Amino acid sequence: MFRAYAMGSPVLEYLWQRNGADVANGDGRHHIVSTGGSSMLFVDRAALQDNVAVYSVKVSNRLGSATSQSAVLNVRTEGRAPFVLAGPDPVSLVAGQRASFAVVAGGSPTLQYQWLRDGVEIAGAQGTQYTTQALSPADDGSSYAVRVANPYGQTTSPAALVRVSQTATAPTLVREPQETAVYVGSSATFSVVAQGTGPLRYQWQRDGSDIAGANMPDLTLHDAVLGDNGSTVRVVVRNDAGTVTSRPARLTVAAAPNDAFESRIVDLLDAWSGLNLAIGASFGQLDAQLNVTAEACQSGIGSVHVDGTPLVAGRRVAAGSRVVEASFDSWTTPFGIWLSGKARTTAQFAAQSDLNVSLAGTLSALRVSLGGAPHEQPILDSTAAGNFEAIDIGSAVAGTTTRQRELRRAGQGASLINNLTGRTIQVLGGAWVVSNEDTGQQRESPVRQSVRYHQVRLATDGAEYVLEGEFVLDFTGSQAPASGEVTVTSAGRIVALARRSLAGRGLWVLERR
Repeated sequence: MFRAYAMGSPVLEYLWQRNGADVANGDGRHHIVSTGGSSMLFVDRAALQDNVAVYSVKVSNRLGSATSQSAVLNVRTEGRAPFVLAGPDPVSLVAGQRASFAVVAGGSPTLQYQWLRDGVEIAGAQGTQYTTQALSPADDGSSYAVRVANPYGQTTSPAALVRVSQTATAPTLVREPQETAVYVGSSATFSVVAQGTGPLRYQWQRDGSDIAGANMPDLTLHDAVLGDNGSTVRVVVRNDAGTVTSRPARLTVAAAPNDAFESRIVDLLDAWSGLNLAIGASFGQLDAQLNVTAEACQSGIGSVHVDGTPLVAGRRVAAGSRVVEASFDSWTTPFGIWLSGKARTTAQFAAQSDLNVSLAGTLSALRVSLGGAPHEQPILDSTAAGNFEAIDIGSAVAGTTTRQRELRRAGQGASLINNLTGRTIQVLGGAWVVSNEDTGQQRESPVRQSVRYHQVRLATDGAEYVLEGEFVLDFTGSQAPASGEVTVTSAGRIVALARRSLAGRGLWVLERR
């Protein structure tokens, strides 16, 4: 990504050039985001032929023009160690049936696969998919995993448990589809988690009618329109022993912010998301017991050091005051968060058994993209810089897998650039308190989230704003309701009241004042 800043009046126009030729926005290789004072050029899916390409930008208005210095794009060809994105999944079946597994992995160059049963290599099982022979009750409790390797390293997937029974068990729902809200033109995704003797068969329905071809645990509806607002989807899951139907999940479709004021307020309300992820990026390479995760040592993280010592998978970080330095090099985490830039954090780890951490540090152009790399139309894409302070409080409820993490944010001196809108937001003071409650299970989303704005002072587009209030999202029921309200004040006057829309991708309902 290249970025240029300019000043002038009247309105400025930007013309990017590559090797002396004009660049067209959306030409399949580039996209451009411009505001009055800056313009960003994104190079999508850079390839070797893009190496040493020369870029510049011409800024003009009716009074004249100016051309920037040239910038050279260097395309790196280094490889990347393997990482597992999805699979294999647990299987339940009846004696005499076969179990099938699949894995989705990334890395470069070409990956090699080796499937394992109970940790032992399976001869000839060296693809992305593996199907067993017919299984018997003696195979009940066995586990299957896959080792993925290339010249830059190797990783082994989580093991998938196989349950074999004499008779089929009817399906039950472990997780119902959740209510979802999206803007017009976006995609809405619903999912279900079911258990029972396989194979399980899925049929999604919309307003009670079958959706052709919708026969997977996940359903994505593309290009939502206002006419879709209020429709419901549900899924019917079947096997040879029975059928179960989920509760209907409502789809809410809202019109996107259609003017500069609404866009500005939404950016202010969502600023906590980018700072929240950026501040936690460095120590996010540690698990709940302060063990270094294997992912932390994969290619794509330029370096992660604790007290100057490089991280090694499995190493346990001692309690006390530790300096965590992380340099990310276009790395996608197993949870779909794309990172690039640097973070230096002084962390006061209170104990070995939790993540009660006092944090203070500096972000250096740390870019965070949620939902894929920036060229894949992410949900969130922002760049954070400056100083921060935070407290991370973790706890577990005895006898359950539920825990609640509360994250305080006091990002004074920090700034955030929303790369999707080009807007820069200065953090002048105040704090966010972000509380997530989850089931403690891998790959699970929070069952409840709340964000409290406590005199959060932000500045953007030449004005200062104060945010005060709280919203809560509850994912435990089929309706996934949102509650709460945030007041937005500027120059001592309330300019907007904001209510969080239902679960969805960060939608807000604004009431202008």
